[in-house]
Order: sequence, then C-alpha cells, then structure tokens
Amino acid sequence: MARLITDTMPRREVLLTIGGSDPSAGAGIQADLKTFQVLGVYGVSVITSVTSQNTSSFISRFDLPVEVIRSQIRAIIDDMQVALVKVGMVGGSDVIKVIAEELSGLNTPLILDPVIRSSTDGALLDELALEDLKKELVAHSYLVTPNIFEAEKLTNLRIRNIEAAKKAAVAIKKIGAENVIITGGHLDGIDLLLDRDGEFSSIGEGMDLVGGDFHGTGCTYTAALAVNLFHGEDLLDAAIFAKRFVTEAIKNAYPVGSGFLPINQSKRLINAAERYIVLEDLKGAVAELLKLDIATFLPEVGSNLAVAIPDAEGIDDVAAVRGRIVRCGDAAIQVGPIEFGASDHIARIVLALMRFDPDMRACFNMRYSEQIINACSDIGLESAAFEREDEPEGVKTMDWGVESVIKELRTIPDVIYDKGGIGKEAMVRITGRKGLEVTSKVKKIIEVLGY
Repeated sequence: MARLITDTMPRREVLLTIGGSDPSAGAGIQADLKTFQVLGVYGVSVITSVTSQNTSSFISRFDLPVEVIRSQIRAIIDDMQVALVKVGMVGGSDVIKVIAEELSGLNTPLILDPVIRSSTDGALLDELALEDLKKELVAHSYLVTPNIFEAEKLTNLRIRNIEAAKKAAVAIKKIGAENVIITGGHLDGIDLLLDRDGEFSSIGEGMDLVGGDFHGTGCTYTAALAVNLFHGEDLLDAAIFAKRFVTEAIKNAYPVGSGFLPINQSKRLINAAERYIVLEDLKGAVAELLKLDIATFLPEVGSNLAVAIPDAEGIDDVAAVRGRIVRCGDAAIQVGPIEFGASDHIARIVLALMRFDPDMRACFNMRYSEQIINACSDIGLESAAFEREDEPEGVKTMDWGVESVIKELRTIPDVIYDKGGIGKEAMVRITGRKGLEVTSKVKKIIEVLGY
C-alpha cells in the first residue's frame, strides 16, 4: 500500500491559547487565533467561558464546567506538541486551578494576560479569584502582561506615572513572574518591561499614539508577542514588534457596531492578498492590450495602465508598468516589469478617481484624436473634457484636470480627455474598476475604429 505523504511529514509545534469566546470576534480566543494565523503560526484553543457581548455592551458570561475545560486541554497536549501557552480570561478559581494542574507537567513557557474586565466593562474574573490567579498562574508565568487597571488590582498600588508603574512591575515580579510588561494604553502609550534580570525598558517611545476606543488591543498585543517568542525572538524585540503590530491593527480598526471598534489583525494579510490580486489583474490586462493593434494609439510619451489596491494611500499602492508601454516601429512593447510604485503620472490619476469613488481603481492613457472620442460615443462610453488653459498655477495637471471633470459631472465618466496645450500633449484617459475592465473598453474602441 502506498504511504501517504503525511505519514512522513515532521510534526510542527503549535501555540495554545486558553481564554474566553467573544461573539463580536474583537477580543478573546477569536482575536488570538486571527493574530496567530496572520503571523504564520498554527494556533489551537481551549475555551474557558462563552460570553455574550458586542462592541457597546457586555450582556452575560457562561463559564464552562471545569471538566470540559480539562478535557479540552488534554485533547490538545495529548496529541500535539505545544511550544508556548497564552492564558487570557479564566473566570473563576476552579478554572484557574484546573489550568494550573493540567499545565504543570507541560514544560513550556506560560504567558499570562490577566484579563479582569472587558472594554465594555464586563467582569471576566471573579473578585474572589484574584488571589488564586496570583498564586496559581502569575507565580508560574514566564511573562505577565497586565494593563494599568489590571496591574493595580494585582498589586493594590495606584498607577498614575512611570515610576508607579515600575513599583507595580516589581511587585508582580515578586509574586513569581519571570518577566512583566505593563501595557501603557492609559500611560501615554508607553509599555514598561521589567525583565528577569531586573532591567527596565520603555517600549513605544516615538511610535504613533492612536486615539479612540478600541476592542481587543490587549489580547492582540499579547498574542502577537507570543508568536514572536514562538519564533525565537528575544523578549524586548518581541514586545516592540507586538506594539507595532497592535498599533497597525488599531489604525485599521473595523467600523462595525455602535461602540468600541474591533481592531483589525488581518490587515497585513488582506493587504498582501489585495496586492496579489491587483498584480494578476494588471498582468492579464497588459497582456490583452499587447494583443491589440494599439501602437497607432500610443501617445509620444508612451502609455501606462495602472491599478490600485482598495484604500490606496499613495503611488506605492498603485501598480503599473515600469518604463511604460511604448511604440517600437509598428508594435507596442512593454518596457519594464509590472510592479507597485512604477508610475507617477497615471497613478496620480487613479488616486484622484478613488478620492471620489473608491471602487474606480484603474486607468489607461491613449493619444487624443476626434476619431477616438467619436468611437467612445458610438459604443456608449461617457466622455468629458477639461481645458489645459484653465489650469491654475502651482497644481499638477492630471490631479486638477481629472478632479475638475468629476466635480462638474458629480460622477466619473468612462473617458476623460484634453486637447493639450503649449508643450503639453493631448491625451485620452480610459477609467474603470480594474485593469481587465479598462482593457475591454480599449478593445471596443479599437474595433469600432476598424483596427
């Protein structure tokens, strides 16, 4: 019998998260698993409690029976090689003791995010369980990552500045934690690390401080930090990365719900996918263009086809042909590769389109002629023009011309053209939602013209 390839594949380590379920998916187990996935680690989970909450309120919490929690932990550690454990919401003393018992024989680092209350002010830890949390989990943790409120609860110290945070970190370390990071969302954005050697480090100085109310920051921070420790980074580097990662996730928070914004751990993965999709669209569109007899329709400065990712912010988010598409004898050739940041001219037009309609993310430029404009009309494309002589001083022609047409029409036409001016070549610009759509319009124009 043939052996399956899986019979000989080496088994990889996993990262285990233990915590509560958040149906809004902003925090808890859901946030952890999203973070692990985005950062390239296979995450497994044990659920301690099922909460009913959303972005604006905490409704209820149902702690799972301890034997159910125990069986989940055993199911994982009996079958998989766990490299690191992250613990978040634990609920009550019975759960704490079960977790401590089941992990006692597991020789892996424990990272504890001592969750006490949700961002929507729901109680996630019983008041009477605090001492058990300190004795059973804090005392045996490689790293504890409380926020200011949680550090105050763990130490009975009031924290209003960095010096007070240092005293609290020392107090938590005395409980038994090897390392402590007090996260500083409420301390001018600075995180304070106290390492096993007793050295302090400030994390976040000079980084962007994003204002607002967000959901899932603590879970995501600790999960990202855990991934980097999993990959073998030292603690300080892992903490710096986690700080940058959660800041990026905050900046890209999802505008859902009516309360705290769930942060977006997946933005970098989505962004990578969007860039791949744009490149594939553009490659196919340029290949279709070069099959057409377009050499006659190329302007003296050459043509380019540019496509942007959704939410593009600058020309580095717009892909085009490096060196443009130019005429060589009777043929049109692609001078360079297709890549992001390859165009300034057409990329600026695309960005101008997107400021009015974010879905209009593609543009191709052709030489101007009355025949081309008439052909556009014949196939039902809407055209509009601007006059170069009306261009104000100190503005970029493409941005101003395209935007002036859009503002006048209050919509984006299929074709935006101008008849040029002194030292400025007349130009036709074909707009669309993606590269292949623009190419389809160009093909129809050329067919009408009989080429």
